[in-house]
Amino acid sequence: MIPYERVEQALQYLAETDVREAEYKAEVESAKRAMDETFKTIAAASEGTVLQKEAKAGNSEQYRAAKVRYIESIGNHGAVKNERHRNELIIDVWRSINSARNKGQII
Repeated sequence: MIPYERVEQALQYLAETDVREAEYKAEVESAKRAMDETFKTIAAASEGTVLQKEAKAGNSEQYRAAKVRYIESIGNHGAVKNERHRNELIIDVWRSINSARNKGQII
């Protein structure tokens, strides 16, 4: 059984993390764009064949830093998104159990 206090905590968590989840999602998009732009800028400024330009851009410190930022932002967003989903499931299970109890299907 899921105690009502746990459901209240889940509701509180969902209410408190709406903005944070949106901010993390925006950070993922921003980091992805920055990573792509960094790669293109470095490749365009390099000399050589397309393959050489891409290799130089892919091995640059700026691109690696942008890639790390992107990966970290995906992790932050995923963690909040997963925790929100877990709390949504707790609420759904509690709702289902109470509905069945009210209908007399669970004693």
